[in-house]
Amino acid sequence: MVAGLMHNNKSMLTEFDNLVLPIPVSIGRSNFDVMWAREEHTDSCTELMFILQGSVEVRTAEFTVSAGEGDTVYTPSNVPHRDDFAKDKPFEVYLAQFHWAGETGLLKHFNPSQLIARSPSARQKIASEFHTLYQDFVLGLPLNRELVAASLLRIICYLCQEASIHAGSSAHSSTTAGSDRRAWIMNEARNYIQREFHRPVSLEEIAVALNISTYYLSHVFSQESGFTLSSYINEVRMQNAARLLSDYRLNISEVAQAAGFVDSSYFRKVFKAYYGCAPREYRSQDSIQK
Repeated sequence: MVAGLMHNNKSMLTEFDNLVLPIPVSIGRSNFDVMWAREEHTDSCTELMFILQGSVEVRTAEFTVSAGEGDTVYTPSNVPHRDDFAKDKPFEVYLAQFHWAGETGLLKHFNPSQLIARSPSARQKIASEFHTLYQDFVLGLPLNRELVAASLLRIICYLCQEASIHAGSSAHSSTTAGSDRRAWIMNEARNYIQREFHRPVSLEEIAVALNISTYYLSHVFSQESGFTLSSYINEVRMQNAARLLSDYRLNISEVAQAAGFVDSSYFRKVFKAYYGCAPREYRSQDSIQK
């Protein structure tokens, strides 16, 4: 079996010897319109979708990929599919669309349902790459498209590496008491953060509420989601800050406070680092789009 896996890896590497970088078309951070869950659609671009919040099943005639927070879904170009997500729950993603000459070679070796990052290290790397490529794409600085293309290729390589490592293993491992416990911790921690993001909340506080150690909480959260708990809290606050900015009755300081920031100056700094523009600019862009 090991020899067979080595042979397959060599075959894949030969196929990918002359890979070119993907050509980015669009990179967005978005909430999906419900039409994508209702209707089958086909895109001429390849899609990489990183789940920031919620869960989804991408359904095609040949495969179905189930994904939750911290997962990445690869959808090939020109494949009719439907993105089945709960319409009554928050669902937010990084969505990258691109053209890539290496896709034919990739699909000779892996079905998209195999391109799942399972290891904590791969999930963390991919989460970091998505955040970086989104920032690079939004800022639009010289050579940023090349940096985005390199990030896309690294993400694809991480997914292929994971699929290769786990080739031959069962797609669904048996449920154990340990995995049930981790799932409970993740669910409770997320719910706690969603309830309390509007005020300063710490790792220690959440650990006490869940009656577990801070070390175990931090370890489980990063292993299962690909995010540190503090970065997840920041994600939730930034998502809600963007939502609150659409309420023009609130000034920037009130938005900052409602999003859990005591210092409005610090809020502006964090917001700009996250979205690539100041809160006031973001609000202006949102107004123009509407």
